[in-house]
Amino acid sequence: MPHPVISLIVPVRNPGDAINRLVDSADEQSLPAAAFELVLVDHGSDRATLDRLDHLRRRRPNVTVATLPAGSTLADALNHGIELAAGTFVLPLGHGELLFPAALEKLTAFAAEHDCDLVVGRGVGPARPSIDQALTTADVPRLDPHLRLAATSHPFVAYRREFLQQHGLRYRAGRALLDRTFHAEALAHTDAVGVFAGYPLARGHGLAEAYPVRDAEPSRAQWWEDVAGALDRTTDAGARAVFLAAEVAVAVHWLGLAGDEKLRPVVQDAVRNSCPAELDRLIAPVPRLVVDDFREGRWTEAGRVLAGFSGLRATAEAGAARWVDDALQVELTGRIETPGSLDLRNATYQRMIAETMIILGVRNRLTAPLHCVPTEGFWSVDTESDRPGLRFTARARLDPDRIHHGGPLPGGTWQVACYVPGLSIDTAPVLPVPLAGTPTTIRDHRLIAVVGGTDETLHFDIGGTTCSGLSGLRPEHTELVETPAGSRLTITLPDVRADRQTVLQGAIRFGRLSFPARLSGGPDGSRVECFASGLSGDYPISMTFGDGRPTPTGLTLRIEHAGAMIIIPA
Repeated sequence: MPHPVISLIVPVRNPGDAINRLVDSADEQSLPAAAFELVLVDHGSDRATLDRLDHLRRRRPNVTVATLPAGSTLADALNHGIELAAGTFVLPLGHGELLFPAALEKLTAFAAEHDCDLVVGRGVGPARPSIDQALTTADVPRLDPHLRLAATSHPFVAYRREFLQQHGLRYRAGRALLDRTFHAEALAHTDAVGVFAGYPLARGHGLAEAYPVRDAEPSRAQWWEDVAGALDRTTDAGARAVFLAAEVAVAVHWLGLAGDEKLRPVVQDAVRNSCPAELDRLIAPVPRLVVDDFREGRWTEAGRVLAGFSGLRATAEAGAARWVDDALQVELTGRIETPGSLDLRNATYQRMIAETMIILGVRNRLTAPLHCVPTEGFWSVDTESDRPGLRFTARARLDPDRIHHGGPLPGGTWQVACYVPGLSIDTAPVLPVPLAGTPTTIRDHRLIAVVGGTDETLHFDIGGTTCSGLSGLRPEHTELVETPAGSRLTITLPDVRADRQTVLQGAIRFGRLSFPARLSGGPDGSRVECFASGLSGDYPISMTFGDGRPTPTGLTLRIEHAGAMIIIPA
């Protein structure tokens, strides 16, 4: 096998069917199989799992299986896998992850282009992306020093294998892919840290996996050992502040840190030393509140703040969308309900809320906010409702030809979504935008429609893959004219906007018969023309101007025995 570009290091212990799903997602990669390898390192599975791994290995030339003795830890498995790896980069993965189809190709191309020693990839889960709010909107070839440690607190990090070998870097923590000491040691040896945020790498790993045992003394002790090791190896003051603030906030919520009388004073001293007030501007809003409470010893208040700002959910109230200069201007108003324990009249809370970002973008069903755009956001305290809450308005310009890495969105259906990062500690409120009526347009020879999904929320349909202003037509939208060349059918599309210069090639189907068609623009809507022929009978009319299935128009072509043609409702 040629030298692989990247090696996926997967520690395994009785994973069940999850390992098959991971391997299936690897098989579907756009990167050729010869350009990557899976190194599966078993550390204590039963015989059935070992047989399953051997079966996977025998069917794939790019899969290596290694078995460690009983009692080996996850860290042992990761280190052994890195030793076996042949790739330029190594990417540790849990056996329950699912890779996105172009993930390895895009990640390795980014790393090679920018000569990165570490690349942070974006993982997604049901509710949130796994990259800090400051890193969600763009790729970063060289990450600012104060963000490096916080960014690499996420599980999806690819390392240049030669870099790890050169500095003798090895995993130490025995129970989690999130080995903060390992990350900190790596960061101490390089500035070549990039973030690839534009395309999701894998699906999995939420905070529950990072902190598998909640509110238990051994968990807190292990957590502090990891954090302290990372801080010891970090010299940048901003990095220490950002990292520690985020870690303390999470530990208060997940590990019951506020109730640990032995560990609290130690953490408080660390916060006072590593998070001085002048660095507060670097810290996200909610962790900043917790840091303020820990500085002053307000343990109960820290827990109350985290309880109040955990699991918040947003609801959309109204949406508007219209085409302006070939881009969709979107406005969303919504509300976030908060618990009664939060006094929203508190000036500190109001300042924090005002600093919280709102982002509008487009996503597909699996990838959470995928392509985000600059968004104007406005907050206010809801004083009219019986239940406490916040109101917000978000406005953005969504250009389907500029959203995707500065280029056009690929064909398909993309949901317009609103993402509110940094307001809630464990989930980022994400909500779809309500459907707003607006005509279909044509840009760069592509049909771009604003359509409703199954839940009647705003979607872009790129390339006519679903319903793009081509359906719901009536006989009065049609004209049949006999010409020397044959029977010419013209269908007017009142909801498709295009200028006079626009010409789009496609097809009209009469039942199973397909005929070339041409869509052209006009002042009162667009029109589609084709020549029709066939035997007598009724033929449902559909049309297509993209890669998707033909869209039913709601019309039928009836050809009578004498050859006459009429258009009737379907």
